[in-house]
Amino acid sequence: MARIAARHEVDVSHITSSFAHGQASLTALQSALREQFPPDSVPGFELLITGSIAKRQCTRGSDIDFFGVAEEELPADRTEPIIAAVLHQALAMGFDVPYAQGPGAAIVPRAEIETIHFTDDIRRVFRRMMLVTASASGYRPELRASMLRAVLAGLVGRERSPRVRGLVDHLIQLNRLGNIASEARMSDRNADGGLVHWAKAFTLYRVEFAGSLAAAFRAEASCANSDDLIEELASRFDQLPLLRLLEWYDDVGDEGKQALADIVAVSNDCLRLFAMEGARPRLAANQDDEPTRALREAFEEQMSRIGGALVRLFHREPALRPWTEELGLFG
Repeated sequence: MARIAARHEVDVSHITSSFAHGQASLTALQSALREQFPPDSVPGFELLITGSIAKRQCTRGSDIDFFGVAEEELPADRTEPIIAAVLHQALAMGFDVPYAQGPGAAIVPRAEIETIHFTDDIRRVFRRMMLVTASASGYRPELRASMLRAVLAGLVGRERSPRVRGLVDHLIQLNRLGNIASEARMSDRNADGGLVHWAKAFTLYRVEFAGSLAAAFRAEASCANSDDLIEELASRFDQLPLLRLLEWYDDVGDEGKQALADIVAVSNDCLRLFAMEGARPRLAANQDDEPTRALREAFEEQMSRIGGALVRLFHREPALRPWTEELGLFG
């Protein structure tokens, strides 16, 4: 990213500071949990950190997103102290608590994450795909790694062509559900409601979606004649979303390179907007006043910029266009 920033004269200061904040927060949380609850004392349990901390996109007012996964049912007196400890640590680090009606802050069976069925409800879909697209281990990394590979194996079909078609279909589903949720929560007046989710859904979440597609395309292209696709996918999804996308920089033309630089610039500007004093409360309140309108217009400008960049990259670049056409909405 530094090379792209220097070559295209893009400011990445807010990306850098958000990454440092997120990495320090994740490390502190992992250390606190393992010290308070030694892994041997809670066997078969993993805490998945998602959202801003996992993506290292922490800004002023970020909340903590997480959910627990247990291989076997655990009694409440074993899991409730862990949830309480996470919330206590998060508040001590200056994070808000997670959205109460969302898919986080719960303990779910491992089988619920790994067993894929067309009747799965929205929360199951979100949890499963958050594991894939933007998660970090908070407690037992080997369990997260195993679950990630199990889910990818369920989404990748040996008889499909391309083999990542099922994965791409689920990524598209996650993206659409996120867009729907952003509209449905316009009237919510909590820390993650109002215009907050809307502002993320059409900017930073687009980067996550595009980065995930780019990772799937690149993994399949590099494993065309091997059985290493699951490992290749897992290693790429362990990267941060923006970095998955930037891996294509040397494979695209000048317009594609500029599109990637524009995506970096939008990511930085969105993090700058979210970091402004009072930005999140104003977005959450969603009032019809001049400061809110100005903030909304600023985000709409970023949405337009990133939308144009993604079209140029995925629909016009010879390196990516065949994948977009083959795996498009009418594929």
